Amino acid sequence: MIETMMEVKNPFENKDEASRYQSYRPMYHHLPFQRIKEFLNTEITCALDVACGTGHSTFALSKIAEKVIGCDLSKTMLAEARKNYDLEFIQSPGERLPFEDSSFDLINISMGFHWLEQEKFLNEAKRLLKPNGYLNIDSYGFCGVISKIDSEQEAHNALFDQYLPAASRREGYPTSEILKKTDLSIAKEILYEHEIEMSQDQFINLIKTWSNFQIKDQVNQKITSLKMEETYSKIFRGESLILGFRGKSLLLRLTVK
Repeated sequence: MIETMMEVKNPFENKDEASRYQSYRPMYHHLPFQRIKEFLNTEITCALDVACGTGHSTFALSKIAEKVIGCDLSKTMLAEARKNYDLEFIQSPGERLPFEDSSFDLINISMGFHWLEQEKFLNEAKRLLKPNGYLNIDSYGFCGVISKIDSEQEAHNALFDQYLPAASRREGYPTSEILKKTDLSIAKEILYEHEIEMSQDQFINLIKTWSNFQIKDQVNQKITSLKMEETYSKIFRGESLILGFRGKSLLLRLTVK
C-alpha cells in the first residue's frame, strides 16, 4: 500500500493554538489506560508517550507507570505540557527517538499514528520495546450525534460536509500488511465510550483543534467560525448538551522469537 497524505504545517507551533488544545481537548486517556493496566496485570516500570501534545496522555500514563517520558515534535505543545505537568518531556519525531534499544515496557501514541511514517514508527517502537513489551495505538473522537431533532442533526452534518471535510491523512491503525513486516501482533482491542457535558463555546473550540479546521487559511477559518456560531446557536440555545465520545485502543505486543 502506498501512503499518501496532504502535507499539513503543524498548527500548534502557535502558542494560542497549543493553549486551545490543552483547554478544550477532552481528558479521556484514563479510560483505555486503566483497562490496559488491568489486562497487563504487571508493573509498568518505564513508558513512553509519543506525539504527547500538551501532555494529557502523558499525565494519564503516569498514573499506571512508575516512570513516563512524553515526546512531541512541536516546541509550543511541549512548552504547554511542561507548564501544566511536572513530568519529563523531550522534543523528537516519532520515527527517530533518542533512546537506547529495549528501554520501555509500554509505548503509547494517542491521536497521532495517522500523521507518522507508519512503518518507520513501528520499527522504531519495536527497537525501543523490551522483550514482550507493548505498543498502544489509540484513536478517539466525537461520535457525531449532536441532536435527536432531525433538522438540527442535518444542519450539523451539512456544516461538516460543506465547511469541515476530513483532512487527508494516513490510516488510524496499522494495516495487516504493515504488521506482517514487524514482530508486533494484536494482543487486545479496547473499545470505550463516555459522555461529556459541553457548552456551545467549548464544542466550537474543540472543533477548532481538529485537523479539518486547522488546515484552513485564516480567511476560511473565520468564515467557518461564523458558520459554526450560526449553526450551533440554534442547537445549544445557550445551554450545555451531553455529547457522546468514543475511542479504540489497539494494543500490540512485541513477540520475541
